[in-house]
Amino acid sequence: MDQIKIGKFIAETRKEQGITQLDLAERLGISNKTISKWECGNGMPDYAVMESLCNILKINVNELLSGERLPSQDYHKKAEENMMNLMQESSENYKREKKEMLLVIVGIVALLFWVVLVIFMCGGVSAIGNFIDVPTFTCTITIAVLVIATAGMLKDFGKAFQIAIKKDISVSKQQVHRSLLAIKTAILGVNIGGVLSFSIGLVVSLKVWSGTGNEPETLPVWIAVAFLGIVYGLVATLILIPVYMRLKGKLIEE
Repeated sequence: MDQIKIGKFIAETRKEQGITQLDLAERLGISNKTISKWECGNGMPDYAVMESLCNILKINVNELLSGERLPSQDYHKKAEENMMNLMQESSENYKREKKEMLLVIVGIVALLFWVVLVIFMCGGVSAIGNFIDVPTFTCTITIAVLVIATAGMLKDFGKAFQIAIKKDISVSKQQVHRSLLAIKTAILGVNIGGVLSFSIGLVVSLKVWSGTGNEPETLPVWIAVAFLGIVYGLVATLILIPVYMRLKGKLIEE
């Protein structure tokens, strides 16, 4: 599909309706930067929002994918062509994203291994007993939940697991799309929580250590505990990625 042509068509029909990029973004529940990206030909509307976009612009999906108004005699021919192109692009994008996610998982596992190695180097064999630190875990999860709640996606986050686990569940594409966004927000949240927990833990560790007589051998153990925030964030990401890919596959199946 010609993304540049489609982008220009979106811009033209939007202006015909007297709608700004910001207005269109608000009505679709997305950012105006996404609208700008479409109109510059650097991306395509997700099929979860295509129907709403077409209703607002007073065009049909076939015209949107063609990037032009279609006379009735060309409609059916273009419809079949666009459907085949859309299915092919969706399949290719899904395969490409699976490969990218696999690389991300490998990278996370490698980083996790490095962090765990640092913890053992700092705390020695005894550090294994510190891998469960309730304050650090609570801080990481609380920050992640606050990020999801602030985005107004707690309900969609819970729904994501229901959709991913139950194969026979019937949900709309819009719900799957919202759940996808919730999982992406959760991944961002757990990693923000992990980094902030590490920062807070490091400050607290140095403060506690300075108040214990500055015993050199105890400082590495405190630092090892602080690193657990990052560990929890990475582990949570590894758990959430399969859920994200299952939801992505659900969209392709439909």
